Amino acid sequence: MEIHKKYGLEFRKIAPSDAMLLERWYSMTDYFGYATGFKKFSEINQVLWNPQKQNKLVLMIDTGEDRKTIGFIYGEYKCVETQPVLWIHILIIEPAFQHKGYGTYAVQKLLHSTRIQYGPMTCFAAVSYKNQQGLSFWKKVGFTHSFDLEECLIQKGSSPVAVLKRKIN
Repeated sequence: MEIHKKYGLEFRKIAPSDAMLLERWYSMTDYFGYATGFKKFSEINQVLWNPQKQNKLVLMIDTGEDRKTIGFIYGEYKCVETQPVLWIHILIIEPAFQHKGYGTYAVQKLLHSTRIQYGPMTCFAAVSYKNQQGLSFWKKVGFTHSFDLEECLIQKGSSPVAVLKRKIN
């Protein structure tokens, strides 16, 4: 089965009309708390609209045919020791669309477009060890643990999280 033909997802830039939906998702802490870091929408709202951060990735995920917004991706591109890196900080898929392949396809599409635009790189996602569903998802889409980076972050004072990575060639 070719997922892209089934789902036809499109990415688009965030728009002011998306604020209510994002605020709703951020308020669903029992469902998306691990994805959002249990932050309130007001804590991230200004970051999303800040045009100064050129390397940030803020995308809404829409279904292809009916243009229904079903998700959100927040991340950033960085250069670490001259190597390009993509950090995916937040991936949200509307609950009614979860466990149906939409998240998998969104990540596949993002990695493919990133590879075309920036070339080979490494992609990272940090996931709370308490978020078993998130850990399972990222492993399912080909990410593996980066134990060295996890240890490095802990030594720098970060709370313990699973850091998962995937090479994009």
